[in-house]
Amino acid sequence: MTTRAWRATEGTRRGAMALLVLTMALLATACSASPVRVIHEDAADTHRRLIRSALSHNELSTFSHTVLLETDLDRRFDADPEKALQQLHDIAVSGSGGPNQLFAVAEASFLHAERTGDRSYYLAAAIYAWTYLFPEDKSETPNPFDPRFGLAANLYNRGLTSSLESDEGRKVLLRGGIFPLPFGEVTIKFDRAQLQWQGRGMIGFTPVAEYRVVGLHAYYREPGLGAPLAASLAPLPGETRNDLLLPELTIGVTAILRPPGSRTGLAWPPLEGTLEVHIPEMTGTVDVAGQAVPLESEPTAVFAYSLADSPVWGQEYTRFFQAISFGSDQSQLYASVPHRHGRIPVVFVHGTASSFGRWAEMYNRLASDPRLRARYEFWFFSYDSGSPVTWSAMLLRESLQRAVRTLDPTGSDPGMQQMVVIGHSQGGLLTKMTVIDSGTRFWDKDFSRPLESLDLSPETRDLLQRSLFVKPLPFVKRVMFLATPHHGSELSAGRIARWVIGFIKSPLALAGVMADLARNRDALILNRADAKPRIPTSIDQMNPHNRFLRTLASIPLVPGVAANSIIAVQGDGPVEDGSDGVVAYRSAHIDGVESEAVVRSPHSLQDNPETVEEVRRVLLLHDTPSAAP
Repeated sequence: MTTRAWRATEGTRRGAMALLVLTMALLATACSASPVRVIHEDAADTHRRLIRSALSHNELSTFSHTVLLETDLDRRFDADPEKALQQLHDIAVSGSGGPNQLFAVAEASFLHAERTGDRSYYLAAAIYAWTYLFPEDKSETPNPFDPRFGLAANLYNRGLTSSLESDEGRKVLLRGGIFPLPFGEVTIKFDRAQLQWQGRGMIGFTPVAEYRVVGLHAYYREPGLGAPLAASLAPLPGETRNDLLLPELTIGVTAILRPPGSRTGLAWPPLEGTLEVHIPEMTGTVDVAGQAVPLESEPTAVFAYSLADSPVWGQEYTRFFQAISFGSDQSQLYASVPHRHGRIPVVFVHGTASSFGRWAEMYNRLASDPRLRARYEFWFFSYDSGSPVTWSAMLLRESLQRAVRTLDPTGSDPGMQQMVVIGHSQGGLLTKMTVIDSGTRFWDKDFSRPLESLDLSPETRDLLQRSLFVKPLPFVKRVMFLATPHHGSELSAGRIARWVIGFIKSPLALAGVMADLARNRDALILNRADAKPRIPTSIDQMNPHNRFLRTLASIPLVPGVAANSIIAVQGDGPVEDGSDGVVAYRSAHIDGVESEAVVRSPHSLQDNPETVEEVRRVLLLHDTPSAAP
């Protein structure tokens, strides 16, 4: 062997030895490292991992994935999900299965439905989830602290909603019939008489949980069971309605499907179930096997949905410049819910060039408070805000009187005798005119002779009597003034205001009044002898120099009525010198109120959190003799 060859052979031998040593070292390292380890992770990552599910992340929860591993179906679910679901179904409904397998097949069915759009799997997910939540065998009742409990409720709610959606989407069809399931069929019974309510018929259903609300800051949801829907209503032919609800309105309803209650019973299709419609406002729970189970509802979403395409927004300025004639079957006073004996009406009165929609944020927050909801119901007064304040105030008083006569004809309802009226801006002036006794003061400022001495038509005489001789409403026990110009607004006295006044049209009912008064010119008190009388607008009557406004400011509230003021002031300066941009503090301030709250806000303060909380505070104290604001 040559020296070169020997060296090559020796090099190869050493290389092999080095490779062997390295391999042995790697093997030793591998053998010394534990194959099972823990890795520290951020707490937020841990939480996200724990809440991951088919409902939120398009993948199974840890609970269901573990079941698939135990049943050797994890890889099959990825490759052939329908075959895997069939096998998981067989295990879940068999004697060897249990709640773990039942929850897993519910979640896996929902996930498959989400990926394929197959509604039969949505329906199956809802049936599985119901059976998991309400087992016939009480030993299988889920622990309410188990995250799967809440997940199963949401799987039921969303699975049911999606299984009932129309082919066009965004609408739900409530109906009976035979529906396919991945493992057979289910016959669903549905009584269409459930679609009639308060003389109205439910004509359309929208799944509101799928919408994101914009424009309302607070969002309220009542967690529970069922598919939360917005139901569009329309009057039934020939039905007479004795309430204050709009002829066509939207309410929140919850659909419930009661499937067979036995886990092992799911092994023997065809199955039977019953579809029900419940109104959470009327009853917040549903009985399931002797349990009072809360209904899922989305009050904020339903309310926002009802306002989204409402004509009320477009009518705000229309109803300021031109009076709108209401039909004989419509009222200017609307209730949000049917009246219940003992509940106290809270009446919201909007301001100038506004509408009841401007109370949306406040109503959303107050109506969602269970303490207030148990004691109060909320009404809204809508009026043509360019019309004379005296005219609009008369309509408010008479609307409230009609409502009380209609809803409490015997006078036995204690709630009706504790009414609260809340007015914003001009609406506060209307509100004050529900709780004063004017005597002849409004008349005396404009006329030198008594009403009975004037040559007037019966219609004009009646109208003047009703609008200018104000008597308090005995059932109004509290009023709240929000940014109310008790002493007027300087904006009403400016050049722009005088220009705007020329475009405001008076109500048609007042058309003949001026013709009648022209025959009695000698009885009119005019600023100038050559002045031409005309029907005033609300802008005229909110002028700080207006005789009507000054007279109204001088009239005290009648005894027995409580009053509260909320005044808006912009900026950080002294309150006494402040203004909200429309009404000065000195105009909104009045003596004799139980409380006065100042809110740093522009004029539209209804949705200001401090305003809402002050109204809530007062309402919680109202009709509580032992408490004082």
